[in-house]
Amino acid sequence: MRLLQSIYASERNAGDISISLSDFNEFLETGGLFYIHEFSSRKDVLESRVPCWLEIDNGIFELKSAKAGIIHFYAHPDIDFTIIQRTFDAFKEFFGDREIELHFGFSTDRLRHPDMVTYGIVLAGLEPKN
Repeated sequence: MRLLQSIYASERNAGDISISLSDFNEFLETGGLFYIHEFSSRKDVLESRVPCWLEIDNGIFELKSAKAGIIHFYAHPDIDFTIIQRTFDAFKEFFGDREIELHFGFSTDRLRHPDMVTYGIVLAGLEPKN
């Protein structure tokens, strides 16, 4: 997954935002159940798809019970960064007023299609569905 690139990449492009290894280790110590998924979408509908993807009943986890999360975006370097910021804000809105520690990563690739964005999400500390 590209989100691991946010942590372990040895080469970075200008504008990339990495997650520190110490933040990642702290994230892993959250414990509980973990959820990991990767989504791709056109940049013009990326933000609007967040609630749809997260509210899908997976039958296993209560995603809103997460205590911590990592979200890594992967896009063409010419993307308007406000699209990424609004999408990250949509994640925060999904969790509402709950206290959740969200980490953010971003990497670029000139070979990536300019209209597509992929993001990976890992949530930690989840409660199982009853």
